[in-house]
Amino acid sequence: MKEILINKTIGEGLFEPGITAEEVRNGLSSLAADEKEVKIIVDSPGGDVFEGLSIFNVIRDFARNHAEVKITTYIQGIAASMASVIALAASSVNPSNEIIIEDNSVFMIHNAWGVVVGNENDMRESAEWFSRVDSIIRAVYVKKTGKSEKEIKKLMDEESWFFGEEILASGFCDGMVKSEKTDMNPEEAVSYAKLNVGGVKNRIKEKTIKASSKFDFKAAASIFNNIGETTAGFPSVQNKTGSSSEKGACMKVTVEDLKRENPDVYAQILAEGEKQGVEKEKARASRFLEMGDKAGCNDFALECIKNGSDPADTKVVDAFFEKGFLSKKLNDSVKESEKIPNVNPPKNPADDSEELYSGFDKAIGGK
Repeated sequence: MKEILINKTIGEGLFEPGITAEEVRNGLSSLAADEKEVKIIVDSPGGDVFEGLSIFNVIRDFARNHAEVKITTYIQGIAASMASVIALAASSVNPSNEIIIEDNSVFMIHNAWGVVVGNENDMRESAEWFSRVDSIIRAVYVKKTGKSEKEIKKLMDEESWFFGEEILASGFCDGMVKSEKTDMNPEEAVSYAKLNVGGVKNRIKEKTIKASSKFDFKAAASIFNNIGETTAGFPSVQNKTGSSSEKGACMKVTVEDLKRENPDVYAQILAEGEKQGVEKEKARASRFLEMGDKAGCNDFALECIKNGSDPADTKVVDAFFEKGFLSKKLNDSVKESEKIPNVNPPKNPADDSEELYSGFDKAIGGK
């Protein structure tokens, strides 16, 4: 399956490069002749309206000229502003090209906006320009949702935000990936992990498991939710009626099933988790030792390593800063004290009174 990433701002930004129509065009044009599926992943806050319209048209043109290719747009995080328009491009040509969201995705629509400088005529001209752009964008939303133009205009005027199921209920997408419960013990984590056992072997190498020094089953369950292979390439998709889509449904496998039927995969997952945990612990210890050297408090660094502290924790960083400051202050004080010369004070005449009087007696003929 060919994947196209739209995961930055739309158009070239001031501080970092964004997604351009040329990138999307190049990605789609590199599709193999025998490839029949394209997955467009959207996670963008939006951006330049003209570049966005170009990207929309590139995708729409590809969908129009490749009816045999199934295009699934997957909103992985946020599709806001111009990115929300781009997400609907393939579906606008062929309704079988689906839009799938995560149950915690965010979708935002609003009117076009920008900075205008000039006199009253410039302002009127710009207002007319914005209005015409809004009408183009509004037509895309109307076609996808089936809502009236008046309804969509009101939503755009108000800058409307939709979260998870609200996106599905409002008609901006065709299906939603439902999360499984996360408060579970290790065996439940694997039992509820949605995966296609036959496809795991081919894709397990592409995924990493976030784990501590011991295997993180919750992280594994999250990853398994993303690696189950289905016809559409998505796990357990909920359709608009709320029922489970057969095309997106995946089998559930218990830990015992996985150990019995795919012992090599099970062992590989555990080994990968252990490897990741060791590497993470080494990096944590190395970071603390580095902080200890810089702050001059290696004992505190060793204490942090021992008690499992996080080197990114602001409280821990503040503690290193404070100890480093005190250590520097103490060292500076020692250095200053070393600069003070060791001078013997002059004798006090009062301490030599007996010697003085003895000399005086001798001078006047005394004993």
